[in-house]
Amino acid sequence: MLTPISEIITTAERYKDKDLRTVQKGNIIDFQGNRYSVPLGTYKNEGKKVLVKVQNSEVTIVDIETGMIITKHQLSVAKGMLVSKPSHRKSNNTSTDELMKKVINNFENKKLAKVFIEKIKFEKARYIRDQLTVIDACVIQYSKTILNTALIRAYDNSLFSAIEFRDLCAIIFNEESSDIAVETDVVNTPLSDETKIKLASITAEKRNLNEYITILEG
Repeated sequence: MLTPISEIITTAERYKDKDLRTVQKGNIIDFQGNRYSVPLGTYKNEGKKVLVKVQNSEVTIVDIETGMIITKHQLSVAKGMLVSKPSHRKSNNTSTDELMKKVINNFENKKLAKVFIEKIKFEKARYIRDQLTVIDACVIQYSKTILNTALIRAYDNSLFSAIEFRDLCAIIFNEESSDIAVETDVVNTPLSDETKIKLASITAEKRNLNEYITILEG
């Protein structure tokens, strides 16, 4: 997603105590005397920054705009090394329409998911691939129950944004954490003030899913 440099700096300020690195044109970052690759297309504008975390000799690179993990590498003990993955040199040729179908098909309520995704596409057409990637990551990381609940809440409250959908999933996961065990790679990303206001006003209205199908069928 092409983001103004001023906005990147604002986001980076939220991670001022963290280890940030700038993505170079060759889709690599410098870290502790070595270079680590990120997927082709990660570099999109000068000043693009990522968060780097090290745990158990593993380097995790995170997109600070979405909070999603970009890639992981084994930490190199040697210095001056280029640590890369062959897949990072390959272009993603999946069309936007194919990605939309893939995301929609992973929801139980496909009709409501289709309307939701089309609303996002209408409002954020320029960034639709980035939006779909965030939602696709949620599909992998959360249970269908959480996804379905987040979809309904987002639709009912007109939250047509992948970031807000992701944040809803995290909130619902925390609400149900005593009953549902889900392995997740979501990084605890600070919410913007705008998102906090929107999420605070959400009503968790309970409806029968047949009501949504009836609405969508007219």
